[in-house]
Amino acid sequence: MGGVRFFPPFTFNQGVMVPIKTGLPKASTRNGTYTGLRNEHFAQDFFLGMRYALPPTGDLRFNVPHPLNVSWTGSKNAQSYGPHCLSYGSDRSKFRQSEDCLTINVVRPHIGSPGLLPVGVYFYGGGNTGGGSSDPRYNLSFIVSKATAMNKPFIAVSFNYRSSIWGFISGNQVSGTGNTNLGLRDQRLALHWIQENIEAFGGNPSKVTIWGGSSGASSVGVHLIAFGGRDDNLFRAAIMQSGSPLVETALPGFAAQNAYRELTQLTGCSQTEDTLQCLRDVPPDDLDFIVESLSEDNPLILDALSLPTLDGDIIKAFPSLLLQAAAFVRVPIIIGTTTNEGSSFVPGDLEGPENLERYLARAWLLPNVVVQNLLSLYPPPQSDIKSLDFAEGLDNAIFFQAAELLGDLVLIASHRLTCETFSKHAKCFSFRFDALASGGDTVLGAASGVTHGAEIGPVFQNTDGFGFKRNPFLNQSQCYFKMSELMGEMWINFITDMNPNGSSERSIDDIIWPAYDLQSPLNMVFGDPIPWRTEMDTRRSEAVRYINRINSGVMGR
Repeated sequence: MGGVRFFPPFTFNQGVMVPIKTGLPKASTRNGTYTGLRNEHFAQDFFLGMRYALPPTGDLRFNVPHPLNVSWTGSKNAQSYGPHCLSYGSDRSKFRQSEDCLTINVVRPHIGSPGLLPVGVYFYGGGNTGGGSSDPRYNLSFIVSKATAMNKPFIAVSFNYRSSIWGFISGNQVSGTGNTNLGLRDQRLALHWIQENIEAFGGNPSKVTIWGGSSGASSVGVHLIAFGGRDDNLFRAAIMQSGSPLVETALPGFAAQNAYRELTQLTGCSQTEDTLQCLRDVPPDDLDFIVESLSEDNPLILDALSLPTLDGDIIKAFPSLLLQAAAFVRVPIIIGTTTNEGSSFVPGDLEGPENLERYLARAWLLPNVVVQNLLSLYPPPQSDIKSLDFAEGLDNAIFFQAAELLGDLVLIASHRLTCETFSKHAKCFSFRFDALASGGDTVLGAASGVTHGAEIGPVFQNTDGFGFKRNPFLNQSQCYFKMSELMGEMWINFITDMNPNGSSERSIDDIIWPAYDLQSPLNMVFGDPIPWRTEMDTRRSEAVRYINRINSGVMGR
């Protein structure tokens, strides 16, 4: 169970699958024609590394993305992924990187269809400091194959966008130029490119679902509230895995301004009349080296220059206030978290209560009264650690206290507020992922629980574990595989029908994922040893309510 099934090329003819001729696929976009690749094993066509914007280099560095304004005759090859945008962290050495990185990819089933297919657009995560569309963990072929086997084919799209200072530089000198939230604007331009060109690949521009994980999910959330919730008809549904519209923002004149000043000093730009133009003129390798050094020597500065900006434009106000005002695009959403999100955010040097208190004050810039309130709402566990929602192993009470607190602070409280708000205006399907990956990718392994990102393998149907340090499906139970199969089917149903239960309100084995409702706020729990069940979304309700009360006034979101 868990092996990859391969399909021969076929087409639909009155409901019957029949073979079609093979050959290199071509697609004619508004700028010109591309030649892609045909993968016979998956029966899919790949169009990879296509530009959707001009290179953000030279004077276009730290500038809003510019649409591609060139055309060509003949055909260009679209047969390999473009380089990742410049990024920092653990993935830096794994992938080819470049400042010239704004490319887009299309994976389509190799079928002849009587109509245009729905489109799923994936936004990768990486904390706004890294990531890229060629990461094999996000290989789109597996879920596209499953969709085709279900007779619910869709076209999958991924793309690169600028991250870290290259995509989220902020400060007073930046905000006045309009060149804010560049990574988000890259994403927006990619969505416009899809509207203009996806028909050339067999996709339906009116049936687009945007879909992301981690910071990619938060980006998806931002596009729901972008420009005050203006609906530009770029998508009809959204999926957020461990992310929400409630992104923490960088406030001009606050931490980001100090970080910008530090960057200009390190680059010799601090005394120039136009510091932003000076930064554009720094050789790319030199600037990249300086930013990489910051990521190692002073990561808080890099973090401050990697946050979205409250710019009064694409992010018009604090996201929590926009949600409160119902200023968002009202489309169906799937949104959820893992059980132990916070385990991935606990710093490794917390050895006592005073260190946690200091960390919240210094790293999160929280007032002392807020720190004390949080510590009282999240006391260290007094009973057996196993009574918490963690696997056996680590018996460090401070770790578990910090993990619960940070998980709620970063993701879980925002998830709940999003569900409560969206469910008043559109269908909202909430989930909690509660199945341990096989070994996981964390230092603590199973002791840290069901951590941030644990759902990625099952959602993508990546049963061979491509791209993972350890295959999350390795030595897993039949229950885990059954849970994964259900998740894949429900994600496919949502992309094709805007409902995880499918157009007939039924999924496999007649399982129903109920929509979230204020009177009955239910999560679908995907887990192991119980593959699926529902629960009331009320965990740590008092603490979560407190966090959501301080969103705009303290948290900057």
